[in-house]
Amino acid sequence: MGLVLPGMVSGQPNEIDVLIAGPMEYTQGQHMMKGAELAATEIGTFDVGGTDYVFNPIEVETDEIDDYAGAGTKLLAAITANPNAEFVLGGFRTEGVMNEIPVACGNNLTMFICGAATYSLLQYAPYYQVVPAYAMYKYLFRGTPFNDVFLLSNSFLMLSSVAQFLQANYGITTPKVAIFAESLTWCDSIVATASALIPGMGWTLGPVARVSDKASSTQVDPLLNAIETAECHIIYTVMSGDVGTVFSIRKGALDIPAVAVGINVEAQPASFWDDTVGNCAYEITMGTWAPNIEQTTKTATFLSGFTAANPGEFPIYTAATYDVLKVLKTAMQAEGSVANEDLISWYEDISNVQEITSGYSGYYPRWVPGTYGEWQGISGLAALNSTQVDAIYGSIGYNPVCNFTMPPYNTHDLIYGPGYVTGLAVQWQPTGS
Repeated sequence: MGLVLPGMVSGQPNEIDVLIAGPMEYTQGQHMMKGAELAATEIGTFDVGGTDYVFNPIEVETDEIDDYAGAGTKLLAAITANPNAEFVLGGFRTEGVMNEIPVACGNNLTMFICGAATYSLLQYAPYYQVVPAYAMYKYLFRGTPFNDVFLLSNSFLMLSSVAQFLQANYGITTPKVAIFAESLTWCDSIVATASALIPGMGWTLGPVARVSDKASSTQVDPLLNAIETAECHIIYTVMSGDVGTVFSIRKGALDIPAVAVGINVEAQPASFWDDTVGNCAYEITMGTWAPNIEQTTKTATFLSGFTAANPGEFPIYTAATYDVLKVLKTAMQAEGSVANEDLISWYEDISNVQEITSGYSGYYPRWVPGTYGEWQGISGLAALNSTQVDAIYGSIGYNPVCNFTMPPYNTHDLIYGPGYVTGLAVQWQPTGS
């Protein structure tokens, strides 16, 4: 007893290992980790069923921006090294996340995607109770952002505002809109749909440029020059990687006379003005948070906490791991369990919508054969009728090879819209302008 007792630590809380998986050499992955660490610190010790726990965020370098195929292997190594972990938060690049999902969920870990927006990552989730091969999808949820269907919707609100401003103030009756987007999976449906929608909005579609997320000025300059030659008034941007910084630097240096508006993840950090030497002036990007804007009662605490812990930085959207971890704690206390399997039905219950830093977080429910006519608890959404639902399930014969899509209200996806989560439009401006 004398040998054993000194090695025991009385009253220490139990650790809940949470794997934070992302490209940790990049801001996107670093902010995943910083958001989770901040939440874990703020939460501290909490009680679940009479036992004290703390969250233990564990950094996992997936290298998924540079190595899509290796992302799953790296995540598997982390799962093997941390056998007590039951949760994965992360996954940024769609092409890498496709390799991470079967590893995380196939090993019965709940994965909250905290970076990749592609709708199709969750397209099989409605089937998880009826298709044995897709049972793993019960473990898959999206933590941030809302899916690419809604990214298009939100960014088009911004684009429309700019077009209307030009029409009202500059006499530009028919704005000409170019598209500048990455040649990545998450951009494909956005670019295709935007290309079709722009003419229908009474605008003219200009050049559609697709570039690598790592494109240099050598690749970017000719595309920007072509946009200028086409006399475009607006450049609709769809970017998440390093090319976002290159685009802004070169657009300013070449003095391209067009307004940039859309999605540019590189434009979200506080360093972007210096990174672009001010060439990002007046560009508009979609953001999750903005200085001095409080979407909910949780926003200010998060922003002040993040900037205090990381001086000179401002969180990009992947830092919403902060929200996911806090919701996870609420679910555990509500269910009296820290086991991931016990919490799934709680996430799926629409009555458990939670106030987070950017709105209110809830999930679209799954389709259950025999339940028709409405989305449970969510008003104003179109639902498939019983004939359509029967046809969908019947057409696949519970075969795992299927092409079912149900945009934009996909099971286990974040509910988008007023009262739930939306995005902000943020414009870079010179000091004092």
